[in-house]
Amino acid sequence: MQKHESEYKDYRKLHKKKVAHEAETIYYKELFDTRKNSVKKLRTNLNKVCSFKKNWGSSNCIKKIVVNNTELTDLYNISNGLNSFLQLLARI
Repeated sequence: MQKHESEYKDYRKLHKKKVAHEAETIYYKELFDTRKNSVKKLRTNLNKVCSFKKNWGSSNCIKKIVVNNTELTDLYNISNGLNSFLQLLARI
């Protein structure tokens, strides 16, 4: 009985993490969808996510982004990637 309970709890924990990760991915894709949001709204959402105006230096910073199928983790490259993205939006 103990073995089955342990397996169940492990499965439940793993399943919750997977579902939470998928929900988070969908949330951020919709939050930054260029077809649904204006440039101003995208900048507002980015400021909310990164807390640029409050709690400077908190852990709400962007840790990585994917640009052209390349994962960027360096803060300088993340900044350049976001700037390029926003410049592209401004041209539309």
